[in-house]
Amino acid sequence: MSLPQARCHQLTRDLDECFSLDLDGPYRLILKVVEDPIPRRRDGGIDPKLVRRVQIFDIVDTHQEPQERK
Repeated sequence: MSLPQARCHQLTRDLDECFSLDLDGPYRLILKVVEDPIPRRRDGGIDPKLVRRVQIFDIVDTHQEPQERK
């Protein structure tokens, strides 16, 4: 979270338990929080300071539609 060039941010909707980090070009590393329960702030967002375990969920080109991703 402290590397500004990675632009780490929480995703929304069906991926709201995940964070996205910039890789090369349009590619993003998607990390899923695997805590039980997931530590949340009052506003419903994940509290990254309390996260201890994540899992690599995907590496995607976010500029493609999901059905086009390989």
